[in-house]
Amino acid sequence: LTISPSSKRGGKLTFHKQQSTSQQQQVISKSHDRAKNVPLDPSAKFLQLLGVSNKDGKPRPGMASKLRQCQRFCEIVGGLVETSLMNDDEQQQQTLTSVDMGCGRGYLTFSLHAHLHQRGFAVQSRGVEMRPKLVQEINGIARSLDYVEGNNDGSRSQA
Repeated sequence: LTISPSSKRGGKLTFHKQQSTSQQQQVISKSHDRAKNVPLDPSAKFLQLLGVSNKDGKPRPGMASKLRQCQRFCEIVGGLVETSLMNDDEQQQQTLTSVDMGCGRGYLTFSLHAHLHQRGFAVQSRGVEMRPKLVQEINGIARSLDYVEGNNDGSRSQA
């Protein structure tokens, strides 16, 4: 639909409506509607289990900033890891170990682990937390994701 103004003698302004033909229609750019390139799938199982997002990848109420924090953290640290190992094939084959001291619920620990694993790195992640109830809860989530639980002495047991 096209609306165009025109003026007549006497200074009157009129508007004419005209239906656009298929030749006249422009292709509407949806570049502002493009999919975002994010390091983590917002519908990832660990994000759901931690209560950050739902199965559709939408943030749960009050958790949008936590999801953005996880995404940004993975962008920064993942970029640093990839840059530092870019020209060293031998180091790229080694297992990367991340340690999160005072990991709390482990949002960033799980996020970085998932991101690096998705990028093809062998990853070992450790979260250190002093609150026993929180450790028990997060170990339960790790078990449901088939992660392996480690002990303080370095030995491992199935989580």
